[in-house]
Amino acid sequence: MGLTRRNFLKKTTLASGAVIAVNQNLSAQLKSSTSEGPYFGNGCRNGWADQTSISLWSRLTKDPDANWNGKKFIEISKKDHDVFLKKIDDPREIHKRQIPDGYELYEMEGACPGSSGEVKIGIL
Repeated sequence: MGLTRRNFLKKTTLASGAVIAVNQNLSAQLKSSTSEGPYFGNGCRNGWADQTSISLWSRLTKDPDANWNGKKFIEISKKDHDVFLKKIDDPREIHKRQIPDGYELYEMEGACPGSSGEVKIGIL
């Protein structure tokens, strides 16, 4: 097989699939361990390839899973979103309109705070 764009994309697609499978398997192993983290709570989130390279984006998390029992976000109508939130540049103001008083983002439903650490990517 010569080095063609088609062969490159075929190989990198297979490799990225293997990395995603490894990340998902690692995440399952970490969830069942008593490790202090970091974890792969989000797994591999994105990847892309071009003619000469492949990029994978992954994220380590503080906890093995998202906080599915957290406080619900304040519901915002599409109209309010379009009229107000799209025009707000201050993150504190956006926070105030979506997160109930006294709560922080990490306490909200679905939150999965990040963590520092290292990721090793291999090809099976």
